[in-house]
Amino acid sequence: MRVSSTSLVDRWFAPFIWLSLSLLAQSLQIALAESDEELQGLAERITAFWEARVADDPITTYEFEESNVRGIVSLRDYVRRNGAIDYNKATLKSIERVGEDEAVAMLDVEFRIHAMGGDWLNRELSSNWVLVDGEWYHKYHPFRPVGADQAANEDAN
Repeated sequence: MRVSSTSLVDRWFAPFIWLSLSLLAQSLQIALAESDEELQGLAERITAFWEARVADDPITTYEFEESNVRGIVSLRDYVRRNGAIDYNKATLKSIERVGEDEAVAMLDVEFRIHAMGGDWLNRELSSNWVLVDGEWYHKYHPFRPVGADQAANEDAN
């Protein structure tokens, strides 16, 4: 009786191939679960940060700022720079991972700028976050509505 090489491959190597594929699939599921868990943790930090902004609690929001900002901007200056805007509500719409240690959150924010009068404005804002030593921090920058960078570039030209 002659044994074909195909049946030997099927009999001996196929289980190893299936086992390898199964282990790879499990690894991918674990990585996706860890990624989902990490994004859930980021969503919680983003929500807490914006709840503190709505509550006009700059000490709490300062604690969420990227750690190196603390050495560059004092709490006093941070409060002074952020005190011109009142926030009424902020709703997290989405989070997009833009690198290994960066993410951008999109929010619907209702706010009022003191210098512009008393009307509440609704805008979609981006909120940049960076992962530092396993913890997510808000990347500090002055208030900017979505598209403000593009408008500034057009004004400069």
